[in-house]
Amino acid sequence: MPEIDDHPTGTAVWFDLMTSDLDAAVRFYSDLFGWEIEIGPEEVGHYSMATLRGLPIVGLMPLTQEDQQPSWTVFFRSDDIDGSATTITSHGGSLLGEPTDVLDLGRTVAATDPSGATFGLWRPGRHRGTGIVDESGTPCWVELATRDAERASLFYRHVFGWDVSEPDVEHGHYQQFRLDGVDVAGLMPMIGSTWDAIADNWMVYFQVADADEAVERCAALGGTVAVPPMQVPPGRFAVLADPQGAHLSVLELIGAEVATA
Repeated sequence: MPEIDDHPTGTAVWFDLMTSDLDAAVRFYSDLFGWEIEIGPEEVGHYSMATLRGLPIVGLMPLTQEDQQPSWTVFFRSDDIDGSATTITSHGGSLLGEPTDVLDLGRTVAATDPSGATFGLWRPGRHRGTGIVDESGTPCWVELATRDAERASLFYRHVFGWDVSEPDVEHGHYQQFRLDGVDVAGLMPMIGSTWDAIADNWMVYFQVADADEAVERCAALGGTVAVPPMQVPPGRFAVLADPQGAHLSVLELIGAEVATA
C-alpha cells in the first residue's frame, strides 16, 4: 500500500489522541487497528507514536488539563504557521496557545473555528506526518460537523483556500471541502435535535477491512458504538467511542475511494 512522506498544504497531515488513560488507550488501539505503540518518555510528556511497519500513523498523549475530555484532533498542513494563526483570529477563530516549535520535528498551533470545533496546524520539519495511506488501520477521511455550514465554508476558505461543494440533499445536505478540485474533507450540517448534545467537531475516519467486525472488536475491547454500521456512498461506516470516551469513525470502502490526507 502507498507510503507517503509529504502531504499537500491545506490537507490533513497528522492526528493526535488526547486521553485520560494512556496505557488503556495503547492497549485498545493496538488491538483494534494493529498499531505498534510504545509509550514515550517523561521528558516529552509521554507523547507516544503509533506506527505500522515502522512508519508513523498517529500520536497519543495524556490530557494536559483536568477539565479536558478525551478526543482526537486533526492537524492540517500549513507552511506558514504564524500567518495561518493570524488568518484564524482575523476571521473569527481562536488560538488555544501560541505557535510553537517542537524541537526539529515541526511547528504547530491548536485552534478553534468560529463555531468552536478544535483543529490544529502543522508545518513539517523532520516529522512529515502520517506515513501510510489507503490501508486498513490508517486515517482515510476527516469531517467537520457544524451548525453553521455557511460560516464554516467562509472561514476555512480563508484559512486553507478550500472551496465547498453544493449540498447533497439526499444525504443530509452533506458537502465536501475541496482544494484544487480534490476532495480533502467532509462537512456535515448539524440539522435537527439529534445533534443537541453534541458540540461542533472534527471527526477522524479510520479505514478498516470490515466495519461490522471492527464494531464487534471495539465492543469486546471495552469501547462503545455511538452509531451502528450503515451504508454511505463510499461504503460502510460506524461511529465508535474508545473506553475513555474519545469518538472516532471507521470506514470500510466498497467499490469507491476516499481522498486521503
